[in-house]
Amino acid sequence: MHELILAEANKKKMRGDVFRSQGKKEKAVHEYLKALELYREIHKKGSPALKDIAKYSAHECIRKIKSLENHSMEEAAKQSLESETHAVDWILREKPKVRFSDIGGLEGVIEELKMKTVYPLLDQDKARKLGIEAGGGVLLYGPPGTGKTTLAKAVASEVGAPFYVINPGNIMSKWVGESEKRVKMLFEEARRQGMAVIFIDDADSLLPRRTSGMSTVMRRVVPQFLVEWDGIQSDGSKILILGATNMPWALDPAVLRPRRFDKLIYVPPPDFEARKAIFKIHLKDRECDGDIDFDELAELTEGYTGADIEAVCRKAAENVYREYIKSGKTIDRGISMADLLAAITEVPPSVTEEDLKKYEEFTQRFGRM
Repeated sequence: MHELILAEANKKKMRGDVFRSQGKKEKAVHEYLKALELYREIHKKGSPALKDIAKYSAHECIRKIKSLENHSMEEAAKQSLESETHAVDWILREKPKVRFSDIGGLEGVIEELKMKTVYPLLDQDKARKLGIEAGGGVLLYGPPGTGKTTLAKAVASEVGAPFYVINPGNIMSKWVGESEKRVKMLFEEARRQGMAVIFIDDADSLLPRRTSGMSTVMRRVVPQFLVEWDGIQSDGSKILILGATNMPWALDPAVLRPRRFDKLIYVPPPDFEARKAIFKIHLKDRECDGDIDFDELAELTEGYTGADIEAVCRKAAENVYREYIKSGKTIDRGISMADLLAAITEVPPSVTEEDLKKYEEFTQRFGRM
């Protein structure tokens, strides 16, 4: 489909060339601008190769417009294209497919997320009558591997909203003023969608506690982010800001105030029932032999995160496959309970008691679940 759009864009650019050679300036500019619109569409959704072609051709159109029209016309076209290009280039936009039903355990966390995010956005009329705002900010914090990113994706999927992923890597720039500009463009892009989810991955890195040793770029980015954030609160935009962090104590205290991250939700390592559910999720599509005792697996993995349990299942599968290959494909079997028990001994939990104590202390001080 994008190849057809590219062909149509090239056709319009060629028509512009014909009119240009005939001295018909207005018609030439009209065709070049039509071509620009199509090149922008390809740059948004096309393959990487087509994006490169579209970008080059679009700038070629702009150069030709410049030769035909005054500076203001060229600047308008150029700024429009650059705005589209930046928005596509650095904002990672996903269309998550995971739903809450795909997540094992965490029922309490999921219900809190639904009450804060999903229900008010899907039933805005009743929420408005009760004075409950749709959108806002939610911080998910807890040990690595507990499912914070998956929960954020599930929120976007449940409400059917565009999902923008930002982190220091795609916000920070070496050019003076560019980082702040990117923050501003992010919120402008989200506003255009009407309803959107902005997910701040590693929030403590993008919104760190401000100190005298902070870089000059971060000193400008954090205030700019807070200004834009306050702006969506005041103009009633249906934009939900979700943050995830393993180190909530490293965040700037300004983002922990109400009307910013006004809901702080601790995502703990899974409990007994959740561990059972997670084992079932990661084994349901794998070939297994014999009865799997999920109660025993859950009992033996106390303190394991969801990522740790996934690693156990993956390790067991790899061991079985290795046996299959080394036997010359003569031993053909699925994953057994013994394989899972052996894998547990090879995969230790990634979270320590000391780690859990720090989260408990933060929750007692700031937790607003």
